[in-house]
Amino acid sequence: ELQDSAVVELRSSSVSGGGRTLVAKKNLEEDELVLQSNLLAACALEGHTANLCGACYKISATPLQFRCPRCKQVHFCNAACQNNVDGDHAMSCLALRKWKGGSKLDSQKVSLLRLLLQVYVACFKFVPAGKKVNATTALAKLRCLHFHEEAWDASERKVWQKPFAFFLQAWRSAKVPWTPSIKDLRADIGRIECNVFSLYEDASGALVGHAVYPSVGIALNHSCAPNCYADDKGVKVLKFFATHNGRGVASARAVSAGEELCISYVDVKMPVGSRRRALKEQYHFECKCAKCEDDINWDFRKSLLRSRLHPLAFTCLKRSSKCQGDDGPEAECSQSKEVGPETGSKRQRRMSDVKSIVLSKLTSVPLTQVLEVLVPRGLSPR
Repeated sequence: ELQDSAVVELRSSSVSGGGRTLVAKKNLEEDELVLQSNLLAACALEGHTANLCGACYKISATPLQFRCPRCKQVHFCNAACQNNVDGDHAMSCLALRKWKGGSKLDSQKVSLLRLLLQVYVACFKFVPAGKKVNATTALAKLRCLHFHEEAWDASERKVWQKPFAFFLQAWRSAKVPWTPSIKDLRADIGRIECNVFSLYEDASGALVGHAVYPSVGIALNHSCAPNCYADDKGVKVLKFFATHNGRGVASARAVSAGEELCISYVDVKMPVGSRRRALKEQYHFECKCAKCEDDINWDFRKSLLRSRLHPLAFTCLKRSSKCQGDDGPEAECSQSKEVGPETGSKRQRRMSDVKSIVLSKLTSVPLTQVLEVLVPRGLSPR
């Protein structure tokens, strides 16, 4: 899907932790098609299996009335979808008949395992029955995705023991001549967790399922100021376009040649601290995009202006009254932008107050970054 494209090419990334990224070969007009990715696998979340068709992947606000009579875990729009379902379900049906045992486990983990089951089935469905499986070849689309092995510490491995045991019991029922090891499961769940796309019901906005698109996971990195948006009109094929004003993205500009193409993994309207925490928890990286840095600087400035730090920290050499900016008193004099010397007691009180602000409002930001923003040049504490 990425080869021989006249629009984009794959390169090393300079944003959000590096890795691979998609770069525009030429200037892109607003709403110009950037990437089209085919679905590898999709499934409903636990508790929402009746809201997603297992054949056409149509999302329904009301429970679908047709379901597989054997596993009773997959629903369909109508009899036509039920009769036309491809070979994916024939294989997964055997495993899903054992799925009821997952009701006592964490539903979020079981939902990820259900998606992993569908991914495995999609990878192995073309392997002839009884033939020896080359797992490396069969799982190539999944294994090309990145995962964070460092996230699997001792506590994380422990909480996944029972879910993995449940999955292996169900998977063996699928009669595939290959069984993943625990190490395989950790790596593949990590790949899915970091590259999954959410499926929402239009009317209520409720999250009902997940999907995996390998070429998107390979190519499109995160930015809190994305220059691509996804067309969510279909599930089997996901299309991405250059930015367009009014689509809820942070940038309304056209994409320039050589510019990295990024989407947002989180809601860009969230505060910077919330965005960074969400990205760290699920995707295991700290976002350092330009928008995050700008938002941090602005949050620090607002915290300073709204606190009692202003009269303590900065003394205008021209002895003017507090300067009035667009958002209240500025931290520095708009005329001289200079500060006078502080006494030792004032500096000590200022450093104490700065630390209090960080701990109460911006706990996810290192104190060193706060001091770089709040403390004027030449007055940084030793």
